[in-house]
Amino acid sequence: MVLSRSQISEFEEVILNVIQKEVFVVSLSKIMGDVIEEKMSVLINKYEEKITVLREEISDLKNKNLQIEKECNKKVDTLEQHCRRNNLRFFGLEEADNENVENRLPSEQLEVFRARRGR
Repeated sequence: MVLSRSQISEFEEVILNVIQKEVFVVSLSKIMGDVIEEKMSVLINKYEEKITVLREEISDLKNKNLQIEKECNKKVDTLEQHCRRNNLRFFGLEEADNENVENRLPSEQLEVFRARRGR
């Protein structure tokens, strides 16, 4: 079916009349608002789900980080204690910068010192 020019003009005039009526504009606005609201609701739900998943992951990572931090602190404490076990404290001797303690100890204490250090 082919329309003549007059039919097309008449059709355009009817469409313009319908578009210019306030009821059409209100109806179209409501329909567009409903469609936009529905689409936004779907997007909001989608992103809320993603946010929930990400929050759970963050919580899990925080817990793992705390556990690793506790393990590291325990290992550091163990290593510090291990390093101190060979330390000896001598009372009555003055300390000097960059001194060799072995040169200042009496022979009995030097033997204990060397035995303790495993030499």
